[in-house]
Amino acid sequence: MSSIPKLHEYGPTRSARCLWMLRELGVPFQAVEVDLPRGEHKSAEYLALNPFGRVPVLQDGELVIFESAAICLYLADKHPEKGLAPKPGTPARARHDQWVFFVMTELDQPLWRIRRHTVLYAEERRIPGEVANARADFAEAALVLQGELEQRPYLGGERFSVADILTPSFRAISPCSRSSADTPGCRRSRGPPSRSPRRRAPCCSRQPAQRPRSAPSAACPARCPAGWDAPGSS
Repeated sequence: MSSIPKLHEYGPTRSARCLWMLRELGVPFQAVEVDLPRGEHKSAEYLALNPFGRVPVLQDGELVIFESAAICLYLADKHPEKGLAPKPGTPARARHDQWVFFVMTELDQPLWRIRRHTVLYAEERRIPGEVANARADFAEAALVLQGELEQRPYLGGERFSVADILTPSFRAISPCSRSSADTPGCRRSRGPPSRSPRRRAPCCSRQPAQRPRSAPSAACPARCPAGWDAPGSS
């Protein structure tokens, strides 16, 4: 009998993407909390799983994989009957993966830059101009995303997919925040489902997650609350 997947995760970080994915699939899995504030992600045992010391990490049999997007794509391909990613090698999959890489490189990357130069780096390493540049880069990319979602119900097509699961994470770390909700161009996405109670035993999806239909903001100054963009998150 094969073992169930084990997801090493923590709170409101990029782990939420993988938790959402597993719940959409409705497959049994074990959630293991990695306590970032206590430094568990820097232990020798955890660094053997991910040399960067970040969450999430998925263990599935002999496979150990990190990076949230890679985990979600792997799970989609492992369960093709669930329809959360087009068949590999098809034009539909190429378009889907285009948006996956867009999210990770054009949206995620500038927000990381903002976080690093406002919170994570020591004062002497922070470059204010880099923050301004990253905000501009994010705003430009968010407008492209908004234009795509104004034409289709889901990112890149007519079906909900991995690309949609990755995108609403920016509701937590994008320019849209309560203090900026009235800024022109701000649009609210519904975002990922709320977290279930902490589980260390096998668990599975109870109800389908909410499906996103709108893009993150493209206009207001980025704010990255502690947690999602924590230094131990990828």
